[in-house]
Amino acid sequence: MDYNDEIKFVCLCERIGEPLYASPRGHGATKYLYNLPADHLQPYEAQAMVELRKLIPQSTTIVEIPVYKPSVPYDLTSIQKAVPRNAIFSEMDVGHLRAADELTRMLLSQPNRADFFNACALCRDSVNPHLWVNAFTKAALRRPDMRGFRLPALWEIMPDLFIEARPWKEAIKQATLPARERAIIIIDKDFTGTNLNPHHKVAYFMEDIGGNSHHWHWHVVNPFFAPKGSVDRKGEIFYYMHHGMLARYDTERLANGLNRVVPFEIHKDLVEEACFPKLTLQNAAVNFSDRQENTLLRDFNRSREPGGNLGFLTIQELRAWCDRIVEAIDAGFAIQEGGGRVDLRTEKGIDIVTNMWESNSDTPHRKYYGMPHNYGHSAFGFCHDPDFRYKAPPGVMYLPATSMRDPTFWRWHKYLDLISQRQKDYLPIYTQENLQWTGIAVTEIQVVRGEDSRLPVTLDPVNNLVTHWLQSDIELSRGLDFGRTNFNGLGSIWVRTTHVQHLPFIYRIRVTNQTRADAQATVRIFMAPKLDENGDKLPFFEQRTLFFEMDKFTTIVPPGDSIIIQKSENSTLTVPWAQTFREIERDVKSLSRAQGMCSCGWPDHLLLPRGKVDGMPFDLFVMLTNTQIDQVASSRRQLGTLTPKGTCRDSISYCGMIDDKFPDSRPMGYPFDRPAVEDERSHLDMFVEEFVTPVSNMGTAEVKIFHVDKTLLRGNGAPETLRKIHVTP
Repeated sequence: MDYNDEIKFVCLCERIGEPLYASPRGHGATKYLYNLPADHLQPYEAQAMVELRKLIPQSTTIVEIPVYKPSVPYDLTSIQKAVPRNAIFSEMDVGHLRAADELTRMLLSQPNRADFFNACALCRDSVNPHLWVNAFTKAALRRPDMRGFRLPALWEIMPDLFIEARPWKEAIKQATLPARERAIIIIDKDFTGTNLNPHHKVAYFMEDIGGNSHHWHWHVVNPFFAPKGSVDRKGEIFYYMHHGMLARYDTERLANGLNRVVPFEIHKDLVEEACFPKLTLQNAAVNFSDRQENTLLRDFNRSREPGGNLGFLTIQELRAWCDRIVEAIDAGFAIQEGGGRVDLRTEKGIDIVTNMWESNSDTPHRKYYGMPHNYGHSAFGFCHDPDFRYKAPPGVMYLPATSMRDPTFWRWHKYLDLISQRQKDYLPIYTQENLQWTGIAVTEIQVVRGEDSRLPVTLDPVNNLVTHWLQSDIELSRGLDFGRTNFNGLGSIWVRTTHVQHLPFIYRIRVTNQTRADAQATVRIFMAPKLDENGDKLPFFEQRTLFFEMDKFTTIVPPGDSIIIQKSENSTLTVPWAQTFREIERDVKSLSRAQGMCSCGWPDHLLLPRGKVDGMPFDLFVMLTNTQIDQVASSRRQLGTLTPKGTCRDSISYCGMIDDKFPDSRPMGYPFDRPAVEDERSHLDMFVEEFVTPVSNMGTAEVKIFHVDKTLLRGNGAPETLRKIHVTP
């Protein structure tokens, strides 16, 4: 995509709550002004545009962007009625999703990129801003003429979903000062609570802006109302991604001396965990509601709420839906709408079962199996005020971009995960033939840690990995309007947040190819904690569900002995720290059509669990499989291919494919996706070595992760010459 075209779209994402006519977009010497059609503005808006532009300094370089009416007309009436501009938009609300999908279809209907731009610009200020971001992103992802577009970091577009209220107050104060007198607002990493709440020990993971941004992007890439059959293996990818997040969450809990998460009991009414998110929604001008400990889960009816589309639902209905899905799994078939049965005793059963509890367009019978996932989120999100008698806003469980902050999110998804695992338990175990690749042997596995001169570490670099804290800067002025700052170019307002990071490392996998020809191999790398809460070695039936994917790529294995080397930064599971408005503006090169949006993927800085100060042991698992068998012939995407570091890529493993077949024919999570032996839970003395040793193309190594409690600075953000202000509870 040409840079000049790209920047027009990028600046649309800036200050989404402020009308386009109000002030210029962009940062630095060059500003971008959108010239809207005169008949699109009210008389007072047209006059305001004229007056406001008089405030722009004469020294500013102005690039004027004309906006015309698109060739395909549209009507926003039903969208505006369903989700008012100042309402709380949620992907968990079916009515909201229908409105967002209607806008997405309208944007997709535009015949070319110019009309698409005009439609995006003109409808932007007429609909709910969060709904607009959702629809714009979905449309841009699916338009071939938008290949190469780089979406700015979500936490810069909608920072109110990630940054707590107190830093906002300080940011507004800083915006009134001259740029040279401003301070960097440093958010304490223990901002939202104390360790009197045991869940606070893993707040760094639950509140991580990269993890929460990933969850939002995932639901955009895999939309709830995607047309039936349009997303390959949609249910399975839903299960696998959330299962991977749960395995990581359990691992973080073990690293902090906590028990693994307990699934929510759907037949009990008590929500035991409290949640005090301290977030403010900018467009709705409300705070997310808190939830006290031991709140009752009750029937809800939020139909009186402005912009609310959730009607009456009893908790008994929610329980009945879940019970019917479990009954279908145990019976081996689901009831199809209109009659008939759908067989669940197949490899595709996991896809069907997860479609049922997500209740997407591929569910066999939405009315009978209901909408457990979305309505469960809503029930937790409204349990503090289920009938809107106090006009209280929802809790964070109501939005995908914030729900990971709530401890109940993990308990609810653990319950849903167990439903899908129940389906997997009925599948036949893998035989030796299903696992063995004759002639290929994994003989040695090592990970070799890199270094950072700012973090001296004396540990042996082999099989000893290191995590630490990293501070990264977020530019708030692109997401919120701070008054005259946007007119007179007074500069940026910076917030500095802290998250986990790891020292880079490489995999060194020694392999023997006993055949006489090159073998194209798929390298599958997983990791799981080795010990349970008591420090005892995890039996395999428990550890199996804790294995989380680290990487999956293809390589050529020549005859004889060879070493496969892979850098951690090239993991096909992760996406790099997202690009900012400033980075896109500085990078004037045009990206090719083959380079898509950096959107969906597990954040690179969370590739490794935090570990422990004295080291936390993990089992690192590597398996090589035959790519000629793995590769789905009808997929246009080559399994395990990489794009160069620094360019856009999505995580296929976690996010699936848009308009294409998933390229890996194996079940997601293979070979840990089902029990290893019959009556698995009775094999308390079976450990991972017993599973791996008989299969030559598998291997394991013990790796320790050490956490160094020291904080480094990412850089390339706020000038270090600025003052610093620490925002604490």
